[in-house]
Amino acid sequence: MQFHNWYFSLQINTLFKAGKKEVISSYLIGQTLRFAIPGGTASFAKIFYVPNSSKISSFWSSIAEKSFMTWTTWFFALLAGMLYYRQSPLWIWIILLLILIFLPFLVKLILRGSKNFSSLQAPYSAQFPKIISVQVLSNLLCFVQYWLILNCFLPINFWQSWIRMALTQFSNTIPITISGLGLREGFAIHFLAGAGFTAEQAVSVSLTLFFIHDVLPALIGIFYLLKSKKV
Repeated sequence: MQFHNWYFSLQINTLFKAGKKEVISSYLIGQTLRFAIPGGTASFAKIFYVPNSSKISSFWSSIAEKSFMTWTTWFFALLAGMLYYRQSPLWIWIILLLILIFLPFLVKLILRGSKNFSSLQAPYSAQFPKIISVQVLSNLLCFVQYWLILNCFLPINFWQSWIRMALTQFSNTIPITISGLGLREGFAIHFLAGAGFTAEQAVSVSLTLFFIHDVLPALIGIFYLLKSKKV
């Protein structure tokens, strides 16, 4: 699913012609490179491993990819925050949520009014619903995985698991550690404590998903990194 996020983002550039094989290779290389620098900024170097009309075009596609990943994480975190922090005024959460929902359409309006980027408006309009759909499904799958693993320790319903882990996932958008490692575990300890989970259990759940979603793709990416050449 995350590969398709990258693939659809590249297609915002109408001149992009590379096949899925090259895109898969560059995506997995990016998964490896994101471990090089805290915050994952080194993953931008994957643009040098996918043929495109220009490196600038690939760079903007990478910005779009990460922006929609962040957008979806914030969307679920805002919904969860609305339910978890009931003492906060509901109207504040609603306003924040509406602003977030409007952002992709604001980008569309900006592209339409721009002399330099107006040609991207049509492909962006075609691709961003696909990207958001993939990201929503990917996040929902992640929440199901969290729920299944949490139930290996203590019984918890999906609703409560989703609220707590959606708020935990927000830590992934704070670019100060490698793939949110450490910071995410701190969030998990805090939000899962209210459901009866110990710190050790919370860390175990978080690290299990980290291994599945981050470490395994990065290990596969090493093979592609060693085999591929910059284009």
